Amino acid sequence: QLRKVFMYCGVPDTSIILEDQSRNTAESARYSKKIIDSLNPGKEFLLVTSAFHIPRSMGCFTRGGIHVKAYPVDFYSQDKELDLETILLPSENALGKWATLIHEVVGYVVYKVMGYS
Repeated sequence: QLRKVFMYCGVPDTSIILEDQSRNTAESARYSKKIIDSLNPGKEFLLVTSAFHIPRSMGCFTRGGIHVKAYPVDFYSQDKELDLETILLPSENALGKWATLIHEVVGYVVYKVMGYS
């Protein structure tokens, strides 16, 4: 799917390299390093991932010796004003955002402790 999006935006198919073997961010950095070293070692690459995920991803890729430029996507924003009702009443949307935040914070700490980033 991502390949189609890039091609729709005008990126030639021959310029798109997707790593699709990894199960987590640390593996993604390792597999990407192998691909990069076989093609263009030492060049800068674009790292596209969720804005929430950028700190952990940048840590893994930088530690892996890959020179990347961050391109965060999927930002969270708040359109409506906060009032007492929206703060106090739980919602499925808020629960999902909290789950994402907790996942990234725990992941960041674990990756630091394990030496992945």
